[in-house]
Amino acid sequence: KSSGGPLPSPLDLVGKVVVKGKRPMEQDDETTTGSESSMEDQMEGLALGDEELIGMSSFESEGSEKSSSRKRDKAKEKFYRQKGKREHAKVKDEEAPPMPKIVPQLAALTLFNGVKFKDFTSSMDIPTTDMHSISESAMGKLYKDPENVQKWKEYNVEHMSRIYPAGGRIDSSNYDPVMPWSSGCQLVALNFQTDDSPMTINDGRFLENGGCGYVHRSPSTFPSNNEPSAVKILRIKVLSGSCLPKPYGESAGEVIDPYVVMRVYDVEKSKKMRSTVTTQSTPTEYGHNDMLEVTDHKTSSVRDNGFCPQWDDEEYFSFTVNSQVAMVEITVADSNRGFIDEIMCKTAVPVSCLRQGLRSVQFYDQCSSQHGPFGMARILLDVDINYVM
Repeated sequence: KSSGGPLPSPLDLVGKVVVKGKRPMEQDDETTTGSESSMEDQMEGLALGDEELIGMSSFESEGSEKSSSRKRDKAKEKFYRQKGKREHAKVKDEEAPPMPKIVPQLAALTLFNGVKFKDFTSSMDIPTTDMHSISESAMGKLYKDPENVQKWKEYNVEHMSRIYPAGGRIDSSNYDPVMPWSSGCQLVALNFQTDDSPMTINDGRFLENGGCGYVHRSPSTFPSNNEPSAVKILRIKVLSGSCLPKPYGESAGEVIDPYVVMRVYDVEKSKKMRSTVTTQSTPTEYGHNDMLEVTDHKTSSVRDNGFCPQWDDEEYFSFTVNSQVAMVEITVADSNRGFIDEIMCKTAVPVSCLRQGLRSVQFYDQCSSQHGPFGMARILLDVDINYVM
């Protein structure tokens, strides 16, 4: 595939495996030669010739001839030892040429070439098959400047971006994927070995489109879409549950006291202000910063009823949704008085997929499956959606 043309469409990639890697630089040979010669110069400078060793003795006093002789012998021994190592290394290099850093046969299989990110202005001109891998910490710095967010969306129109967790997450925890989704990032890498809220949100996001692994990007992630996203007032009432499992799907144990936690992950644009030098000293708006907004509500617990708990007295939970990538996470936990509450089951649904009226939501276990006691676990909701003009 030519690196100068557009990327292949998803239909062109059906049944294929896309490989990302590193491709060798064209000027790599010249750089290697220069580095090898500089290393030789450094090695030559570390050793002293016989003439230099003899010349050193002229600066020594007559009373220290014995000590000087021992020093010269040690210096000569060190010199010939280093000289022998260099000659051995030269012979070894002649016998076996150094292995290339990038195997050409493997590089020929790659569609995407990973390149280092500098700034989005220069990244606009790179081939479409060149992509950036940006760390979580670097992503946070980019979001501090609204101009970078806009350029990032423009870059993601024809290029690919990959985000990965920060190296400081030694516990394999995850960051929230909603923020990079809002910028149009196509590959948002997470630690799949950790069952936390970000992984639940990721699983819920890709349940859309039949669970095939690919979903359409939100129209708001394209810079050509100048229309602001319509603000939604989302109202949800928890009515009842059915066949809610015990913690970890255990078949024996105490009867559970379930309650429901509903949490919405959204991206909000906060106005960034600056002070202008005027007579009134009125701050003026000069941009928007994308910020992650998390809102949650919790029902009361139902005592000793995991088979068909009901929350008739609960009121509607109200959420203000600002973006098209917002996700709602629904978690059912067991209330343990005096102890830590245990999560029994959970799920996540894109807000864009919610529909008005009575809705039955299926739950999953910690491995995102519906086997065993999780096969019939459901919750009944009353959903009301209103748009703010």
